[in-house]
Amino acid sequence: MSKKAIGDPEEIRRFAQDLKRFNDDGGAMTELGRFDAGMHQGVEGFEAKQMNYSVLEPQAIKAFHLHDRQTDVWYVPPSDKILLVLADVREGSATEGQVTRLVLGDGNSQLVRIPPGVAHGCKNLRPVAPGA
Repeated sequence: MSKKAIGDPEEIRRFAQDLKRFNDDGGAMTELGRFDAGMHQGVEGFEAKQMNYSVLEPQAIKAFHLHDRQTDVWYVPPSDKILLVLADVREGSATEGQVTRLVLGDGNSQLVRIPPGVAHGCKNLRPVAPGA
């Protein structure tokens, strides 16, 4: 059996999901998800148990970490821009040992599912403001 890289378009589609963004003259609204008894309708098998909001300073890096049992689902607003790096360290996985880089935000609205055993880290790609 051949292994697929997480960077393959087929594998990225498995991890990333485009979202609906509605714009008008008053602003924009992005639907992050619909839930049925805690289960996210757009992310198969994902039950929401905790929601967080993070702020990452310009050019800051959050090093790799992974979860043994927890599935993360990340969203980065279109106005922001981060580089998310995924490294599959799941023993026996079809993509074991593979690494991929995804740019999130940057005008796009996507959810990215990060399963247990996939190490992940990120960097804010926005520049530091002049004089900061």
